[in-house]
Amino acid sequence: MNLLINAIESIKVGVEDYQEGSHARLLASVRSIHAGVLLLYKEALRRWSPPDSDEVLMKTRILPRRNAKGIVQFVGEGTKTVDVQQVKERFAALGIATDWTRFDRITNVRNEIEHYFTNANKRALESVVSDAFVLVRNFVTTVLEQDPLELLGDETWQAMLKVSEVYEAERAECAKSLSAVNWESAALADGVLDLTCPSCSGNLLRPGDDYKNYEYDMALQCRGCGESCKTRNFVPRAIELALGGARYVAHKDETSLEARFTPSRGHTHRRKPRKPLKTNARDQV
Repeated sequence: MNLLINAIESIKVGVEDYQEGSHARLLASVRSIHAGVLLLYKEALRRWSPPDSDEVLMKTRILPRRNAKGIVQFVGEGTKTVDVQQVKERFAALGIATDWTRFDRITNVRNEIEHYFTNANKRALESVVSDAFVLVRNFVTTVLEQDPLELLGDETWQAMLKVSEVYEAERAECAKSLSAVNWESAALADGVLDLTCPSCSGNLLRPGDDYKNYEYDMALQCRGCGESCKTRNFVPRAIELALGGARYVAHKDETSLEARFTPSRGHTHRRKPRKPLKTNARDQV
């Protein structure tokens, strides 16, 4: 039960740090919330582990062992627990469902903070709190079969609910404005919906103007921090998100989508030169 308590306490501390709002506390908030959700996943693996297996499903190292009856069984070895990729693999094998898209978004924000020290602010990190709220609510209810309101307590629950409702409404507006643009590419149209701001890591991006069609000089603006992102920055990332890493690498050549939709440095729009008019010999001097 200690694992579940640690998970809930970590999420509570993360929400408190978010509400306090200073830069240092916001960075700590992302780390705590991410760790708390991951601990919930490990708690599920602990519960699904067979009796007398030393919580085998949540351990990194697994070894075979004969029990008193001579039957071979697998047991956990050591204290090191599974990482995110191993959790994904074991959930898939066991048929345990969760929204990995939301969890991966939280992970991406945490990684940005850890490695690039992003321009974090409360508005930009609404996505983390909102995604965590949806994940915790659904996972605790359907997989752990407990009441998330009872576990988190009314104060934390209401704080997360309020942020989530505001964020999800604005996120829907951003998605609507992105979908209204004719991107001239299915991959680009799908990818822009999953983009995050390179400055604050929030995913409240929308066209910076009233664009109806894709244009080389268009920009996306973040509703969280106000920063703008030009095509040469967001197009490659959007295509990579839509196609996936391996397919993106395979397409990355001179005729790729990126090359088609990203302007080269110093790109200018020029009119095609007019063909010279035909002249008669008598008109020449």
